[in-house]
Amino acid sequence: MFRKLLLLLLCMALACPAHAQTAPDAFFDQMYEQLSPRALVVLVWQRGEEKYQYARGFQDAGSTRPADENTLFKCASVTKMVTAVGLMQLWEQGEFLLDTPLEAYYGKPLCNPLRKNAPVTLRQVMSHTSSIRESAGYNPRWGDEEQAENYFLRASPGKKYQYANLNGGLTGSAVELFSRQSLQSYMHAQVFAPLSLDAAYSPVFLNRPENMADTFRTNGDVYMTAAEYLQEASQYDDTCAPHSHYRTAVGSLWMSAHDMAVLGSVLSMGGTWQGTSILSGDTVRLMCRDQSSVAGSSVTAKGPYGLMVHILRDERLPDTWYGHQGAWEGLLCDVYFEDTTDTVAVLIANGCAHPRTESEVADLFIRTLQFVTETWIDGLIVEAP
Repeated sequence: MFRKLLLLLLCMALACPAHAQTAPDAFFDQMYEQLSPRALVVLVWQRGEEKYQYARGFQDAGSTRPADENTLFKCASVTKMVTAVGLMQLWEQGEFLLDTPLEAYYGKPLCNPLRKNAPVTLRQVMSHTSSIRESAGYNPRWGDEEQAENYFLRASPGKKYQYANLNGGLTGSAVELFSRQSLQSYMHAQVFAPLSLDAAYSPVFLNRPENMADTFRTNGDVYMTAAEYLQEASQYDDTCAPHSHYRTAVGSLWMSAHDMAVLGSVLSMGGTWQGTSILSGDTVRLMCRDQSSVAGSSVTAKGPYGLMVHILRDERLPDTWYGHQGAWEGLLCDVYFEDTTDTVAVLIANGCAHPRTESEVADLFIRTLQFVTETWIDGLIVEAP
């Protein structure tokens, strides 16, 4: 009875515009004061509509340009999930099979030499069970046993989870291999343009490069300015080179909080956005599944990833969230969705420390999801009797 009364009072309070603005603002103002970041941007969407927006701080070192939902950040490992959307489009088109050994497609021994050249599959790559080491570099000499210890675990592919950036690089390489286009060209034509996203793997392809943010270190010092990123971008190789492009999809994507919320909504609502179909609902559900539970899967290890989608379960959260986190220097980007209420939460903190929890997600984002659950979700989910 008390809980029902509490939920009724909460719903009445949320119906009041003043409270809807004041309580969340106070929560994130406190977070901002505690973290002292250069910028903090938070968005909450439900069923494709914005419920809340918070933006404080600046996108540049000179504190002349306020950060907002359209500020473009280098979103680090969120790149991997975005790229996986494009790769799974190609899978839907029958360009490849998830459990076929990669060497059959690449014509090279993409296998684990430490396990008698055991083959690696894209299902293993996208679930981070490929047996590639977390510390692996981005210029692998496939089949070179001398460097095998540096690139591979002694576990067989599919039998052990270990997050590895090179898995993300291989995902982008595979997009080029099966589309026969550069990663940027394919993703722009098939994902970014159809969704009206200002997103790119190199800032030279952004529509509004003037919205780019500097990247800051954990102590707030400048790591790299937007101008420096643009200068570096002049060297970007926008060709189709799947046998050497093993770094592009690791963390190079530029994207705004608004556009991350759009992508999160696409996934939470079954692959379609405002009448535009990006993926089928079945494909989205597959991306969000533990791959060891899929019949005939080349993955037997249980892990926290589906197909480049992190399955976030934390004892402080009553519901499962799906998405990805990006972290580089003092920049943190999180976009996660809850698929029962189609709630999407995006948080970007630039220029602060962000220690992670046991669930591999920054503690400050877990606290954000707790607040989102209590404020926008609690009472909306009706469990089956």
